Amino acid sequence: MTACDFDQDGDLDVYVSNYRLQLNLLWLNDGKAGFREVAGEYGVARQKSGAATHNRTAISPVAYQAVKSF
Repeated sequence: MTACDFDQDGDLDVYVSNYRLQLNLLWLNDGKAGFREVAGEYGVARQKSGAATHNRTAISPVAYQAVKSF
């Protein structure tokens, strides 16, 4: 897991690289206490094996609190 300003908007985003068959996740911080999963849009969800991307668009409140406290 990496916290960085991926989209360079001044807010910390979260990137999770997973092993093999699991998709990578990229949660962009919208600056208003919300995150949006955009790994597929940025082309970073796929593994070298060609695993399919997904289309999650919102983070659950429980997951947000976990990320926020990280």
